[in-house]
Amino acid sequence: MLILNSGKVFENCWKKSVNKAGYFYLRLNDPAQSFGNSSNLRFSLKSSYDNIMFAERYLFTLELKSTKSTSLTFWREDFEDKTKSQNFLIHKHQIQGLSNADKFAEVVSGLIINFRETTNHTYFWHINDFLEYTNKLDKKSFNETDVINGNGLLINQTLKKVNYEYDIGKFVIDCVKHYI
Repeated sequence: MLILNSGKVFENCWKKSVNKAGYFYLRLNDPAQSFGNSSNLRFSLKSSYDNIMFAERYLFTLELKSTKSTSLTFWREDFEDKTKSQNFLIHKHQIQGLSNADKFAEVVSGLIINFRETTNHTYFWHINDFLEYTNKLDKKSFNETDVINGNGLLINQTLKKVNYEYDIGKFVIDCVKHYI
């Protein structure tokens, strides 16, 4: 029997919710180095974000994160120490990829963040709001309060026996109203 980690369970619940809403969903392949946490590869592509969703004439580029912790670390240039290996949960290439995609009309880019062990709330944090807020932080991580204070949108969700279903229709309407 295949046992999925909590992050993959979250991603699968999101995918099922998007499919149920009748929207296009594409999960981008994980790079080879992400399997087994190997850094022995000389070259490997890095995905700019986890998935692409097309809904109501709009393209969504999304990076999904689920954490049992109360906070998530993120890359910022002044945090980077090139003399040692660092592992941020929100990577440089993800921040840059979401920012680049969001420059186009009718594209909404950001993070879907699930705080599964604390409140089990899920938020959408637009990449521009994320950057504006985290550039002012004097710490290398953000928590749920930071997401709320940084204009994160709470995503409605319903517990179905074991897993969650997300209200993707309302999520799309909220994003279009706020960001388009």
